[in-house]
Amino acid sequence: MNATETIRTLLEREGFSSTEASLRMGMKRAYLSSILSNNRTPKVNTLAKFAEAMNYELILRSRDDGYEFIIDE
Repeated sequence: MNATETIRTLLEREGFSSTEASLRMGMKRAYLSSILSNNRTPKVNTLAKFAEAMNYELILRSRDDGYEFIIDE
C-alpha cells in the first residue's frame, strides 16, 4: 500500500474527513484533500504529522532483526 492509499484507508477506518485530519495536523482545511486529489506522494514529515494527528506512529522496522525507529513529526 502506498502512502496516499494509507492515508485514505486510515481516514476511512477512523471516520475522519480529510478536512478534519488536516485541521488536527494544524494545516489548512484543504491540505490533505489536495494531496489526495492530485495523488501526490506526501513527504515523510507529512506522514509523521498525519500519523500523530490520527493517534498512530510512523515506524521504520528492520526486516532482518525487527529493530524499530519511530519517526516523530
